[in-house]
Amino acid sequence: MCVRLAVAFGLSVLASPAQEAPKPELKVAVTSGERLVHNLQDRKPQTVVVKVTGADGSPVTGAMVVFQVPPGSTAPTGAFEEAGKPEETIMLPGVTDAQGNALARGLRPNAVPGAWKINVKVTHLGTTVDIQIAQINQEACKPGYRPASPPTGFCVKPGGSGKWIALVGGGAAVAGVLAATRGGGNGGTTTIQQQPLPPAAPSGTIRLGSITIGPP
Repeated sequence: MCVRLAVAFGLSVLASPAQEAPKPELKVAVTSGERLVHNLQDRKPQTVVVKVTGADGSPVTGAMVVFQVPPGSTAPTGAFEEAGKPEETIMLPGVTDAQGNALARGLRPNAVPGAWKINVKVTHLGTTVDIQIAQINQEACKPGYRPASPPTGFCVKPGGSGKWIALVGGGAAVAGVLAATRGGGNGGTTTIQQQPLPPAAPSGTIRLGSITIGPP
């Protein structure tokens, strides 16, 4: 009877909307490949691994994971080698396994030394998490040089602190000038050039032209 009256008077009967299911909480951790150092001499392929878990720490299976490296050839970056494909790619999609792991295999650096990052996007049941994984392309060091510590991708030659100093010896003051030279990277050797200061004026007598001021 109520429904008939509602239709008769042009009233609409609305059903209550269904409540949306809460989005799951995701946690993404890098289990292999954080601050990975790529040797530019051999450019061997490397593997990066992330693990996706829920709020209770249990592994999340079937989450979509996309690994992406910065494009370009003039800045440090890399690319992925996909099995069965002749060309490298800057984007590699994947899915987490039963342990919540997603692997990005075949990561090779380009020929430019320096630091860069892999962008990782994880999506599952409407929840998205973005993280970055630090990478370093390490140049080959010349004899007498070593990789910088902490790693930067460049080589340095062990040297001084690079500060200004003053050297005093034999009663005469000399100025120490430090010159840092960059050898294949940031940092380098320390060279000290000693130059004597101008001699001090004799005490007790100051000569101005033909005028003498001082004791007779």
